[in-house]
Amino acid sequence: MDEVRVVFEEVDHVHKHMATSTIPRFTHFSFILNGHYHAHVAVPGWPEVEAGTSVVALLRESGNWKTLVGWVNTKTGEIAAPTYKDMMVGSAIFFPLFVAFYFVVFGLSLKSYPDSVVQLGAALVLAIAGILDYRRITKRRADRQLVEALAVRLGHGQAENAL
Repeated sequence: MDEVRVVFEEVDHVHKHMATSTIPRFTHFSFILNGHYHAHVAVPGWPEVEAGTSVVALLRESGNWKTLVGWVNTKTGEIAAPTYKDMMVGSAIFFPLFVAFYFVVFGLSLKSYPDSVVQLGAALVLAIAGILDYRRITKRRADRQLVEALAVRLGHGQAENAL
């Protein structure tokens, strides 16, 4: 992770996007920094984005703003970081429902040969979906914790979130 302190010289095309069932709310914007134009950068939440805004940003790759993880506004302490709790709630609701549906359809015992292939295939799909969902949640959680740790280091502690 690369930590970058910047002041946006000019900001254009700020679009705040509402959350959907699969994507949390985020803001797209373009900006000029040190004479270079950076187009269509996405930041989690709806933070303040305007010319003169000073932030400390975390980038996955040095100098690549398309890999922006989040930031802390140095003046207001506002944190723009990924959310993961909504994904946890969705998983806690829907995954048990899918498992229950699996047992309603297939029962508790292993079927005979032709049907057992379908039964085991469905169980494998459920297991893979659970593993992938868990990995997405832990990645977002780790990203959020990095941005929150950055806020603490900057002296903003439990600052107001942009999310």
